[in-house]
Amino acid sequence: MEQTTIHYIKEAVRNLENCQLQGPKYKEAYLLLRKIRDILDFQDTDEAAIFSIAFTRMADGNYTNLSDIASHIGCSPIDILAYTTVLSRLSKSGYIQPNGRRVSNIIMQDFGIDDVVSSAIIENRPVEIKANVSNTQLSKYDFCEAIGKTVIEKAIGVFRGTLPLINRTAKLEDECPHLSFILNLKALAPDIQDRILFYDVCFDTFADRIFSDLNDTVSYIYAPRSTIYIGNHKRNDIYHSLYKGYHPLIKAGLIERLGKWGIVLTHKGMELFFEDDLSAVCPSLKWKDIYMF
Repeated sequence: MEQTTIHYIKEAVRNLENCQLQGPKYKEAYLLLRKIRDILDFQDTDEAAIFSIAFTRMADGNYTNLSDIASHIGCSPIDILAYTTVLSRLSKSGYIQPNGRRVSNIIMQDFGIDDVVSSAIIENRPVEIKANVSNTQLSKYDFCEAIGKTVIEKAIGVFRGTLPLINRTAKLEDECPHLSFILNLKALAPDIQDRILFYDVCFDTFADRIFSDLNDTVSYIYAPRSTIYIGNHKRNDIYHSLYKGYHPLIKAGLIERLGKWGIVLTHKGMELFFEDDLSAVCPSLKWKDIYMF
């Protein structure tokens, strides 16, 4: 008997329970998620996992938020923040929809399954939807991920020089007047290259990289000393300002050095970026314990 999409979803969700995305149960779930990904034309297995959990909760008459997903998988709030972009993609593609009013705490934003999608899956029909992308707004996590990925593109040679990175960041800032943390950051860091550094450290933080590597971050973002460029933004100058502790972001109390080679958000920096999400994220971070060597 041919297995239905619902069967794959049910078995995948069962194996995802408390697996923390590792171990034998996750390996079994991963094989099922690949099938779901291919059937529903998802971008990756992460989308399949988030959707499957949300679909199962819908069958029980519940909406879903990131906190629910973290609880099901058995991971911490800071770990689940990496999935905000997955949730955003599913919403933009029309598979899920926000329920009711939007809330400032992204972890507590409820989502439901689109009726067209759920009906097709229940009836074992191909899913055909038209994504509703009007009035789509980037979350602060999407925003910082976009900056972080542009930094990576510069690092691997997709483009040369720092100007494309600056232009891309300025454009995204202009497109996101709804993100209050950008306006607050501009008051503390009027120079856009300093803000790029802050956005990149934020991306590393919620992407669970623990800290940003000082050498890599500086070499990825800033122009080398030999490059004729705007003002004093030369790689060695920035490196020394971070290493010696007089960089504008350090003086503003937003970032700090970790050991010799790390950069992390301070509590003030976390407050500025996470805003209402901080109470959900901060208990799991245990910054002082994590960074004690």
